[in-house]
Amino acid sequence: MGKVDTTALLASANPAGRADGRRVRIGTCRVEADLDRIVMPDREVALEPKAMAVLMYLAHHPGQVISAGELIEAVWHGRPMGDNPVYRCIAQLRRALGDDSRAPTYIATVPTKGYRLIAPVEPLDSLTPAARSDAATVARDETAADVSPTTRQRLAMGVVALLLLVLLAAVAIVGKT
Repeated sequence: MGKVDTTALLASANPAGRADGRRVRIGTCRVEADLDRIVMPDREVALEPKAMAVLMYLAHHPGQVISAGELIEAVWHGRPMGDNPVYRCIAQLRRALGDDSRAPTYIATVPTKGYRLIAPVEPLDSLTPAARSDAATVARDETAADVSPTTRQRLAMGVVALLLLVLLAAVAIVGKT
């Protein structure tokens, strides 16, 4: 995937680097900044608001090396709270994304310089209403396809067991009269 024009992302960003109400795809993950969560193919992960702000700031600058100082200025307005908040947020993001600092697929550390988002970034809010509807249909279909056969079998067995209990109860009631 080529370099993404992040103008739409930047236009929506508040000073904390967070895109309010915006959603982007980063690699295989859908990032929902307005809900502070990352939706991955196999799970959803909630993030702290500052960690989401760091991720969105990196997403606004894909491929660029962003220093810890720049992140502190953008996300904490130059007033970080706690011990090394940038490192803590990057560690939380890596855990959430299932990323490995030694062989990164999302966030690379550039020694003595900062961090770089290396996964492709694609804005999702730029979809037209028709495309958004198509995307919702595809997402529903993908979600239905993700339900394993064993889960479907358990659900079917549960429904059958419930029907049998209702039938037995009805027979018991009719037999007493």
